[in-house]
Amino acid sequence: MKTRIAALIFAAALAIMVGCASGGGPQVPEAATPETVDSPPPSPVHVHDLGDATCLEPQTCKECGETVGVPLLHEWVDADCLTPMTCGSCGGTEGEPLPHDWREANYQEPQECLDCGEVEGEPLPAVFLSHGFTLSELGIAHPYITGTYADTSVPTKGRVTVSDFHVIEGDEDREAKEGFEWQVFRVLYEFDDDNARRDGMWWAVMWPCYYEFSLDKDLYLDDRVHTYTINFYGEDYLLDNEEDFVQDVLQSEWIAGKYVRDEINAIRVPVGYDGTVLVFYNTGNHPASRTGDLSEPALRSELIDNDTVFIRLAN
Repeated sequence: MKTRIAALIFAAALAIMVGCASGGGPQVPEAATPETVDSPPPSPVHVHDLGDATCLEPQTCKECGETVGVPLLHEWVDADCLTPMTCGSCGGTEGEPLPHDWREANYQEPQECLDCGEVEGEPLPAVFLSHGFTLSELGIAHPYITGTYADTSVPTKGRVTVSDFHVIEGDEDREAKEGFEWQVFRVLYEFDDDNARRDGMWWAVMWPCYYEFSLDKDLYLDDRVHTYTINFYGEDYLLDNEEDFVQDVLQSEWIAGKYVRDEINAIRVPVGYDGTVLVFYNTGNHPASRTGDLSEPALRSELIDNDTVFIRLAN
């Protein structure tokens, strides 16, 4: 029995020795390596894709929305009378538009802003219209009452016709002037009543500005050379009849009991001016017809009556 147990112990020991010799025995697991770990790969490093900054927002990542820095400054464009101060980049505004720089209305144009050209309202009405006068036509003979030469308080009735109105720059008799032109027209006077045949006639004409036709203006019957002012596009022009008026008398005579005076007149005015009004008035209305003193002034309101003939030189 003891012999059998010893044999078994020996056999076991031999088996152990054989296992060690052949590389057998307890097995130790291999160390873990990256190639053998079953885990997710590491996340890549995020690089911002930044857009350009503007005056509304800073640089901003197109992927994650993160911002860097601060917005740019606005590029302000100065305000004008139409728009407030405006950013040239984003279109944002600040404040209010500036007030218009109005040029006052005149007789030809309404009020207009000198900066933006905006217009408002209407041109000023001609003062002539406020008096209720009626204009007579060119090219037609109109009855004309005035005083006789011997006594202007004695009336004589004739006719006056204004015709052949045209405009020229200048000629050998009418000097051209930059910015001006000559209004040329023909005037025909005809008188054949008894008073005219006996005492002659004293006609009179003035040509005030249609646009500033004041009735309070002084006029001298014997003042053949005088200055006067017209207004055109808001500017006053001082005209002198000695330089700016030319007359050529074609005929002045009695024919078969009728006095005929035919004349060509020319008035120099600014280019385009259409405010010349010929006013044929009765010399008998002048205070000189009562005092005999031709140096005595008269107001237009004294000279003009219901028989006055008004003819405007305009096409």
